[in-house]
Amino acid sequence: MSEARPHSAARVTLLFFLGVAGVLLILEHRAHLLGAWPLLWLAACVGAHLFMHRGHARGGHGGH
Repeated sequence: MSEARPHSAARVTLLFFLGVAGVLLILEHRAHLLGAWPLLWLAACVGAHLFMHRGHARGGHGGH
């Protein structure tokens, strides 16, 4: 049972450092992220459309 503790502590430490690194990355690159937001939003919309309508080529919506 003592083997689970080091793995758990290592996992918590890794998640903590990844979280700190993520926050610092966002803070340092905020201008780039905000500048790319419209493009990312458009890409997400196109991706959602393709995902939701992937069955059209195979006759997925019956009457369409």
